[in-house]
Amino acid sequence: MTRLPAQQRRPQIVAAARRLFAQRGYDATTTREIAAAAGVSDALIYRHFPGKEALLRAIVDDGVARFSELDPGAPSGPEDLVLRIGRAFVAACEEQLDLLTLLISQQHVLGDDTRFVEFVDRAAIGLGGRLDPAHPDRGYLLARSYMGSLVAFVLLQRRLGMDRVHPVDADEYVRTAAAPVIEALR
Repeated sequence: MTRLPAQQRRPQIVAAARRLFAQRGYDATTTREIAAAAGVSDALIYRHFPGKEALLRAIVDDGVARFSELDPGAPSGPEDLVLRIGRAFVAACEEQLDLLTLLISQQHVLGDDTRFVEFVDRAAIGLGGRLDPAHPDRGYLLARSYMGSLVAFVLLQRRLGMDRVHPVDADEYVRTAAAPVIEALR
């Protein structure tokens, strides 16, 4: 076992826990299994985290930080902005499907953790203000319904198996979901 500094060991433990929680479920995964997957001892896990719930919350920390780094690039106008944000958001949701699943399945542990929905709220406020500066409440509702449909698309397609029943191209879905938002801006 190679000795790593704490700032490298902690993310290694979080990554192992995230993989196992996604594969086996939070409740079915033991800290001993996480330690083995991370190549550390149980005792070392407890030096970094007071318990399994703290590990779950660290996974949410990491995931929300990654969502917060979304960059749609330089849009050429409101329509392009809606499409770019939609594509970036769907890609992030697909990349972090395990996090979305944990946020839903672990409500008994994370029920008080609103960081992901606060991220979506801030993003909808920001996008809504850019979409309809004269009517920010309307812009917010347009943005929030758009983002909600994108999360629902990823969960339905990738987690609940709709892609096995009726596959839909993600970019086509983004364009279709963006159409009413874009139309409302005209």
